[in-house]
Amino acid sequence: MKGVSPSGALAGFLVALAIYLGAGPSGFAVVFGVFLITAIATRWRHRIKEQYGKTPQPNGRTGWQVMANLFAAAAVCGTCVVFPRAFYYLMPGAIAALAEAAADTVSSETGEAIRGRTYMIVGFRRVDAGPDGGISFAGTLFGAMAAFAVAVLAWITGLLDPRWALISAACGFGGMLFDSVLGATVERRGVLGNDGVNFVSTVFAADLALLLSWLSG
Repeated sequence: MKGVSPSGALAGFLVALAIYLGAGPSGFAVVFGVFLITAIATRWRHRIKEQYGKTPQPNGRTGWQVMANLFAAAAVCGTCVVFPRAFYYLMPGAIAALAEAAADTVSSETGEAIRGRTYMIVGFRRVDAGPDGGISFAGTLFGAMAAFAVAVLAWITGLLDPRWALISAACGFGGMLFDSVLGATVERRGVLGNDGVNFVSTVFAADLALLLSWLSG
């Protein structure tokens, strides 16, 4: 499918292995679901996106891009290997990170494809579709749907109960919005690149879910 480059495939193998060791076949199923969701969103109306200046990635995502989006989930699952008794307390963090990764990609790709009214999340001024920190109704809606789909998959495969699936989806959605805030501020100023913003946002989503899990006892 050319979803990843050779370095992306190697990075994907490493993070998928960590997730598989920590969450079993169900964890791998969720990761594969994230891959399919993001691949479909990336290819949807790609010619329109290219007409408006989006640079295609013919070889797919690189290793750094894969790590930026999946390292947080892999780290949480790796912790499950060391502390298996904490599995049900840790798993919401892993799913939230995966939900954020899916939501962020889907929201940006669909937003650029549909090209509806777009506003900067900081200051809420009107902008063209595509800039860092820009959000649209369609992109936000599809991003929320992607986060929910990942959480539902985690519930279907037995990783989370319905309550924690919804909480993880909400944390993933919150991470997506946080990504836009970072894009409108530190990324536009050159403090962080896109990979750095993605990494911080997935960690934010995972930590938010882990905090709620810890507070729930």
